[in-house]
Amino acid sequence: DLMQDVLDAWTWVHDQGPALLGVDPKRMGLAGTSSGGFLALVGGLRAAPRPRVVASFWGFGDMTGTWETEPSAHYLKHPVRVSREQAWAGVGTQTVSEEDTSNDRSAFYLYCRQQGCLPLEVSGHDPALEPAWFDDWCPPRRLAAHYPPTLLVHGSDDNDVPCDESRSMAAALAAQGVEHQLVVVSGGGHGLSGIDASRVAEIESTAAAFMLAHLR
Repeated sequence: DLMQDVLDAWTWVHDQGPALLGVDPKRMGLAGTSSGGFLALVGGLRAAPRPRVVASFWGFGDMTGTWETEPSAHYLKHPVRVSREQAWAGVGTQTVSEEDTSNDRSAFYLYCRQQGCLPLEVSGHDPALEPAWFDDWCPPRRLAAHYPPTLLVHGSDDNDVPCDESRSMAAALAAQGVEHQLVVVSGGGHGLSGIDASRVAEIESTAAAFMLAHLR
């Protein structure tokens, strides 16, 4: 699964990075955008040794929220309606280590968001029937005071991953006394679409400063 790929890569860079890449294993963090932000946040719980810092850009901490378990009004406006058969045809049947352009994997995501079934389809578990199964995949449920310092960046008008996902993660971090910074970008869509390039550059500088402060 994707999280295991992240953990394997983390272990490899920690063990092999010093000799092969000149990496300092004591100065490593995790960062990602959208679903990659989710993986970074989960990595803050599960990666060993623990990352020095975590950054989630327009990501999410709870994969069982109604935004994923109910049909998305945004994706229902899409001109294409995807069937389950079409969705799974795009996934393929073999493990790949490089991008496979022969399959349209976006159809799977579109189907899941139109149907409100992404957690069930990717995990094989129904969050309505097995909520506890998702505990290890929802960082706010497992946060403790030793969680890494965390940066959260999100557009206020994100119609893919709701900005409330980052707000809720920030609240959970605050409750545990974990150092964090939440940057809500007014008017920003997913990936900060609709935001002026100069403003995006400012946000990137803010993010870099937060991360570097914890990697020195």
